[in-house]
Amino acid sequence: MFVHQKKPMCLICPLQEFCEAHKVGKEEAYPVKIKKTKVKKVFLSSVIVQVGEDQFIIEQRPETGLLANLWQFPTVELTENHETMKLAFLQQYGIELEVEAEPITHVKHIFSHLVWEVNVFVAQAITTQTSDLKLKTVTKAEMEHLAFPVPYQKMWQAFLKGETVQ
Repeated sequence: MFVHQKKPMCLICPLQEFCEAHKVGKEEAYPVKIKKTKVKKVFLSSVIVQVGEDQFIIEQRPETGLLANLWQFPTVELTENHETMKLAFLQQYGIELEVEAEPITHVKHIFSHLVWEVNVFVAQAITTQTSDLKLKTVTKAEMEHLAFPVPYQKMWQAFLKGETVQ
């Protein structure tokens, strides 16, 4: 490679006669280094909400933006403790939960500009009258036919493997 920003090797470069930078004497300005975009970390809590034995509450993501229209488990920003997490779910979704003490798994998912760090819990719904129209109650069988993003597929697999704390 003959193109180096700090020490270009124009005299031995086979492309010298075609090089626009060499013609105008700006060899040291190329190649242009692109600054990397800072990756933002987002810390979340996601809950696999059970209604009875074989039903689960899921949410459809917004029509635009990241992972548009896909399904997910109800998710909120990470909170200090279980009580504030339960309150966040109540405020955001209108669901009162009985949450397991420990997460069943932790999922890290890296997007080009974003990293999700998600603690995944299992909970029983105490109230099932949800205030969010994007929520849906489905069975395990129905979930197999819905499109979930990879991080939520990993959460579901962890749940199915029986990693839940009983």
